Amino acid sequence: MKILAIDPGSSTGWAMVDVVDDLQTGEASVELVRSGRMAAPLFTVAAGFLRQDRPDLLIVEGQWYGGGNFTSVSYLIERRMAWVHAAELEGISCEVVNARAWISAATKGVDGASSKDRIRNALDQIYPGRKFKRDEEDAVLMAIWRAKKL
Repeated sequence: MKILAIDPGSSTGWAMVDVVDDLQTGEASVELVRSGRMAAPLFTVAAGFLRQDRPDLLIVEGQWYGGGNFTSVSYLIERRMAWVHAAELEGISCEVVNARAWISAATKGVDGASSKDRIRNALDQIYPGRKFKRDEEDAVLMAIWRAKKL
């Protein structure tokens, strides 16, 4: 079973986990999607990504609790909903997960001063020596956490 995890934002982290043994990760700048005359709307990019890789399950982080203003929160909701809508149209199962809940469950027993520290430390235990980009980290651990729930 392939699980695609998305951490939406101005820089979107993603991770595709095959429950058996495969991990692919990446980070995509939404600014690349939005800039230039040839740019496609995020929905089109999301649908193309899902159509190409055909995950069995898409999980999208749904609650951002780091503060910010109305514009920032609206921006993140727009990104999340582009992925959710694309999954629906592609016939791919989709779950929106609460950030606080998945981070708490995935980092239980892991030391760290902040949630980002705990995520990084948990990944160091799973993939010693492997370095992930900042926005990849959330998506990778979110995908692994969800795969373990199967």
